[in-house]
Amino acid sequence: MDLGLSVNSDGNEAFQLPTPKVEDIKVEQYDHMITCQDDEEKPLCKTESLGSNEASQTTVKFEVKLEDDEDEEYQDDDSPQGDHPPVTQQKIHEQNDELNLQLKGRLHNCTVCRKSFTALTELKKHQQTHTLGVDLSQSTGKRRHKCVHCGKAFSSSSHLKSHMLIHTGEKPHECTHCGKAFSQNSHLKSHMVIHTGEKPHKCVHCGKDFLHVASLKYHILTHTGDRPHKCVQCEKAFSQSSHLKTHMTIHTGEKPHTCTQCGKAFSQRSDLKSHMVIHNGEKPHTCVHCGKAFPYRISLKYHILTHTGDRPHKCVQCGKAFLLSSHLKTHMTIHTGEKPHTCTQCGKAFSRSSHLKTHMKIHTGEKPHICSQCGKAFSTMSSLKSHMLTHTGEKPHTCVQCGRAFSLHSNLKSHMAIHTGEKPHTCVQCGRAFSLLSHLKSHFLTHTGEKPHKCVDCERAFAHLSALKLHMRKQHTDEKPYKCIECGEAFSKISDLSFHITTHTQRLNCADLPT
Repeated sequence: MDLGLSVNSDGNEAFQLPTPKVEDIKVEQYDHMITCQDDEEKPLCKTESLGSNEASQTTVKFEVKLEDDEDEEYQDDDSPQGDHPPVTQQKIHEQNDELNLQLKGRLHNCTVCRKSFTALTELKKHQQTHTLGVDLSQSTGKRRHKCVHCGKAFSSSSHLKSHMLIHTGEKPHECTHCGKAFSQNSHLKSHMVIHTGEKPHKCVHCGKDFLHVASLKYHILTHTGDRPHKCVQCEKAFSQSSHLKTHMTIHTGEKPHTCTQCGKAFSQRSDLKSHMVIHNGEKPHTCVHCGKAFPYRISLKYHILTHTGDRPHKCVQCGKAFLLSSHLKTHMTIHTGEKPHTCTQCGKAFSRSSHLKTHMKIHTGEKPHICSQCGKAFSTMSSLKSHMLTHTGEKPHTCVQCGRAFSLHSNLKSHMAIHTGEKPHTCVQCGRAFSLLSHLKSHFLTHTGEKPHKCVDCERAFAHLSALKLHMRKQHTDEKPYKCIECGEAFSKISDLSFHITTHTQRLNCADLPT
């Protein structure tokens, strides 16, 4: 194809491209306006419609400057917004129109080779390959500006300059409302919408509003079902590249984000931010219903559901509803039997990552949570909280059927099976049914013969933890926690105490007999 290459008076190369056909004018005109909307100094840009004769004869002239654009504005990899001029109402409508055109299958066509693209940005990038004599280092992926700290490379010096703020910790952009500082101006702009509350980008499918056009783009993928980013190790697919990047840390085990106060490392920056509230104790989000404060807006959002009673996430298999989608996802493993989290030391698999973390403390012996009353140590905070009720005597969980009170909600749940008679957990080996999953697990050991609980003193093994505890009291500690209130005699087993109490009742009955 003859591109009509020439040199103008400024020493820059120029070439002419054939104008597209009349039927393509409408879409091309739209694309052209998006390209030119931010530049008021483009004398060659004309917005009026072309007639059929004009369209067949007119050519469009482009001027190509042979220089490297060092003033290119930096866009942080972690921020989908980039650093752009203040958003106007006209630009908002144009961005929404662009998204809607893509959704309806409208394509952006290259006027040189007729190649089609779904995204306007991809078309712009492609058109650079047709510009003769241009340094294509940026479009071909060459990155000449390298960070001396971490080795990351950038296509322009301005990108590198912005990146360096990560290492220096400098945050020159400060919010005039709350004083919070940011390293990038684009981050400050994104933050400002928190104060204005404006959400100008609306989804045409469900009407949901978003602060940023990038957020709307990601949301639209939930309607289209498109997940273009696939993990090469496990083939799990994601709608966003950032989600894939987050997922990859599961395989690599990398934890690059370290807390400066306690040294704990995290795979994600968001996890580190969540952890930092432990040290600073900040809780800026307060519930208007009960006054309870939360460190994060999302935590407050979930808490409010406890007041409204709304449980929007329902299981399609059993109908059980949940406050959070993550809770539903966890619940679904009961039906699927999936256990993706495996212990690297003993191979035991778990349906939840939290269960694996708790299990790992068996191998490490870590018990960081200590009771302030008696000094007993526990591996988890929940275990310590449950233990504390033995000191306070508090029993906040009451059965609505018989009025019996329990210190733990799990104990109440177990008790309720007596009233309902429900036994949803069935043994696959013998068909015996149980009201609780824990009872089924204990029963299953009778089939496998497994005895995972071993005595550290004599190495005797037991199928159940309760049996090990009883063994420890009888054989190694001589502990007798069960005491008779009549005579004060103590026993190591509650069954022995129960039998002993009958001797008192028998004596009383004998005393009542006539002599």
